Amino acid sequence: MRDLKREEEPTLEVCEKCGKPMVIKWGRNGYFLACSGFPDCRNTKEYTRNPDGTLTVLASTRPSDQTCPTCGSPMVIRRGRFGEFLACSRYPDCKTTSPISLGVNCPRPGCGGYLTEKRSRRGKVFFGCSNYSKTKCDFVSWDRPVAKRCPLCDAAFVVKKVSRSSVRLRCLADGCGWTAEPDEDAPATPDAKAS
Repeated sequence: MRDLKREEEPTLEVCEKCGKPMVIKWGRNGYFLACSGFPDCRNTKEYTRNPDGTLTVLASTRPSDQTCPTCGSPMVIRRGRFGEFLACSRYPDCKTTSPISLGVNCPRPGCGGYLTEKRSRRGKVFFGCSNYSKTKCDFVSWDRPVAKRCPLCDAAFVVKKVSRSSVRLRCLADGCGWTAEPDEDAPATPDAKAS
């Protein structure tokens, strides 16, 4: 069998940290650019392959509209092994980080957190409370929360359920059972199959 983890594809990209050539390697999240000087240099980058076969290196950070609560500097969006997160632009001088909000407050009473996208150790995306590390809030959902009130029971948010055959919005409130197509404007009746 091929050992994909040991295979390397040379590229024309050069590591800006040590000057050695970058190579394409395989990791748990797919292909990525890595410095050929590993383990002395651990520089990595994400990329896309253009139709003509050339590579476009993706920016490691994106601007955000948030400010760092510790030092007041702008926060930037970074990508880590568990997905995207907010980090202070003054890193490593300031190491403040926070999860990215989905615009939905945590439904647990008295929690005070907000819902954010997370990634399990096996790479599966789920959605949980930003206060998990502080208060051990255990709210999780495999379906993406949407900042839209339920038209039937007025719950604070609904979730987008994606299956192989369809995409539907549904309410998580006990006894509600509301579902609808994502682009429907009118309230739908409760789903007869909902429990």
